[in-house]
Parts: sequence; structure tokens; C-alpha cells
Amino acid sequence: MKDTRRGAETLELASESLLAINNCGLQGKFKIWCLQFMLIPKLLWPLLVYDICSTTIEAKINKYTRKWLGVPPGLSDGSMYCRKAKLKLPMKSILEEYKCGKARLLTMLEESDDPVVKTVQPSLKTGRKWKVTEAVDEAKECHKMKEVIGQTQTDSRGLGSTTAKWWSKTEGKEKRDMIIDEIRNKEDSTRVQKAVQQPQQAEGEIHPSSTSSTVFTTEGGVIKWHGGSIPINTHRKGLLDGCDDWVVSADLPEWERHPDDIRKTTLRPDIVIHSASTQQIIMVELTVPYESRMEEANAFKEGKYLDLTKELKKGWLRS
Repeated sequence: MKDTRRGAETLELASESLLAINNCGLQGKFKIWCLQFMLIPKLLWPLLVYDICSTTIEAKINKYTRKWLGVPPGLSDGSMYCRKAKLKLPMKSILEEYKCGKARLLTMLEESDDPVVKTVQPSLKTGRKWKVTEAVDEAKECHKMKEVIGQTQTDSRGLGSTTAKWWSKTEGKEKRDMIIDEIRNKEDSTRVQKAVQQPQQAEGEIHPSSTSSTVFTTEGGVIKWHGGSIPINTHRKGLLDGCDDWVVSADLPEWERHPDDIRKTTLRPDIVIHSASTQQIIMVELTVPYESRMEEANAFKEGKYLDLTKELKKGWLRS
């Protein structure tokens, strides 16, 4: 059977199955369960075996998923599948599972115990936009670079609190899992990049006078969307925008002196940025704690300047 004909049958199967799930009397969260644990595994097999466009099927699945969640149609895919977001939904993307399946198949062929299969370079079709060989090679290079850099500090738990897997000391299934994890991290990074770019792309496209009564609420474990338009700030401003008379002072002899409201106290922040025209003041305090004391040092600094912050709010509009 040709891949073209098989692709049309798979797309038809996805459309009919999604429509059947949509027409059943289940709640939205149970429809998503049927999608995640019944339909997606069924669709993955022909996607991995034949050369079929997976983006079309992904678009159909995302359309029904937004409908069952009760969110607006314009909600980004990253909001539903990103594992780095604050709200992590227990859902998987069929496009990501397709990429991971192709990468797993390629690594299994490359590391096969059969010498004939191992020596022959496998050729897996994955379309024009994404190449499985390039993705696997990039994942391998990333793990090799991580081993050269060594273990780094990524959170407040401290060095040595977590165990790292090194590429040169793993083999077999463990190496395949490391490659799959790296591909998933790459997909998450792509979603985060799209999420960051969306506010910039929206500037000038939404009328500045757009108002909104839009509210997200949760009731019975279901996310609900209550009409209205999406509030978008079309005039994004930075922290220092709005004036040009900012003065930077530091607790050093050769720098500008701190404002009088701070000098009359016994506290001396490391850096103070203030504007007289807008009555804004920003205090910057530097500290270099040990890895295991980051949260404790942050709480100490906040408590140290708590009274000063309250006093500054009386005479400054923003502090």
C-alpha cells in the first residue's frame, strides 16, 4: 500500500474518531482521557511506519482538545503541552511522541546487535521540516557538551544533591532514553520561545481600546472560559521607560550619593536607581550565598529592607 493512500486513511480515521469522542456524552476531561490513552497510541503506529504528514493530524487534535478544555481557540499549543510552564497539564502532543518514536527507532537500528543492520545506515522518512538523523545527532552532541561542562547548579538544592548521567558511561537503553529526553527538552524550549514571541507579535494587531471581562475559572476540575476578548497590552514598557532622568547611585565613594530618604537611615543598599520626575526608586542588593543557603539569604535581605521599603512607599509613587 502506498504511503499516500495510507496517509489519507489515517487522517480519515483521526477525523472519525475525534468526531465520535466529541459526540459521546462524557465530560470534557474524560474525552481528553480517551484521546490521550486510546486514540493517540492507535494513530502513532501508522505515523511511525508510513510517511504521513503528522502536522495535519496534530492540528485536528488540538482543535478538539481546546474545545473539550473549554478554552479559546487561539490558545497556544505550548500552554497545553509545555512541561516548563507553571500550569502543567497531563497531556502529550502526538507530534512530540512521533518525533520521539522516530528517534527511538533510529537509535535501535544504529545500536542493533545484528552486524548487518548496524553497518547499514538506516533511512527514515520524516518530511521536510524535521529530520530524525539531525535531531539525534544534535541530542548526542548536547550530551557530550554537558559532560565537558560538568555538573552545574540549576536550582537551590545545591551541588551534589542530584546525580548526573554522563554520555560516555551509559549504553543501550539508557543512552536511547537520554536522547529521547533531550528531544523532549528541545520541543519544550521551542514552545517557550513561541510563548515569548507572541506578545511582541500581537503589538499593533489588537486595537488599543480593547477591553475585557475575560476570566479563567476552574470548577469541578474543568477549566472554564467566560466570554469577552483577550486583554493584551499593546504598549509594552520596560521598567525604566517613561522618563529620562534616572540617576544611578552606589554605596561607593566615587559614585553618586543615595537619595536623602535612604541616607537618613542606617541602611545602604548596594545600588539605587531613582527618578525625581516620576517618583520611582529601585533598590538593588547583591549577595553571593552558598548554594544551599540561597532561599535563606533572600529571606534575610527582604527582611533587612522591609521597613525601609515601607517608608519609601510613603514619599515615592513606586518603590
